[in-house]
Amino acid sequence: MFSGSGRIAVCLSGLYDVMPKYTSEDLVVAHRQNSKGVWRDELWTNRNFAPHELMLAPLTSQLKDTHLTALANAPVGLPRIGRGSHPEGQSLALDGRSRVLLAPAGAIDGNPHGGSLFWLVGRASQASEANVSLENFCCSQTLEFTAPFKLPNKKRKVPVEWQQAEFPNLPVLSNKKAIKQHTRLMLFQAATEVKSAEGKSK
Repeated sequence: MFSGSGRIAVCLSGLYDVMPKYTSEDLVVAHRQNSKGVWRDELWTNRNFAPHELMLAPLTSQLKDTHLTALANAPVGLPRIGRGSHPEGQSLALDGRSRVLLAPAGAIDGNPHGGSLFWLVGRASQASEANVSLENFCCSQTLEFTAPFKLPNKKRKVPVEWQQAEFPNLPVLSNKKAIKQHTRLMLFQAATEVKSAEGKSK
């Protein structure tokens, strides 16, 4: 699945480039420490957002050959059959479990913590408490090759094209409805999944 992972990485990089860039005037990261001394980050709006104005992409270098049950994961949609599908029919998920903190050095400890705002969105066990949802973004790709000599196989198609149906779909968090200022961003996740993930994190 090396080639599939490579295509996902290229698409993620490109997707992150076209996503909106936010500052502290748009979103605020709140750091909270629980009774056990573990830090948790929350993502809050610092202004009003119109429907679908907010978009967050899951930038990460970690890709797992399974659908993770932990909270910080984002499933990747793969073609079921044909070019671009998983050779063993498995699911893939982007893993953000090590990227749930985002803070400059000195904020929560002496180390800087960087990453994507995507992973800071909280999980709600009730659909009514959620204000963002996962939307699948489609990709396509065209590769062109140049060489210092003429390619011997004239029948080979150049450039190489990958259609949307052959490419993975990438998850993006967005708001279907307007979100008011000073609102914590929450994504719905079934209570059984939340409970399972909390048990694995202990």
